[in-house]
Amino acid sequence: MFAFDGKLTLVSYMPQKGNNVMLLSTMHHDAKTGSEDRRPDIIVHYNACKNGVDNMDSNFTKCFGRKKLESQATMHH
Repeated sequence: MFAFDGKLTLVSYMPQKGNNVMLLSTMHHDAKTGSEDRRPDIIVHYNACKNGVDNMDSNFTKCFGRKKLESQATMHH
């Protein structure tokens, strides 16, 4: 299911019964889905890019430790 509001697109996707995935995007503005697996393009794009975020988080943790990273993020708010 898709919802659109100006520059925002919200998608709700159920990959399995009992699992619901919701993503909000400012980059996608239509209800495109993959032809073979019928997954929304927003989900496909997120899955393709999430490894970069996971790797960056892992590198920060290795360099600074989790506690220091969390305390720095808290200080900026």
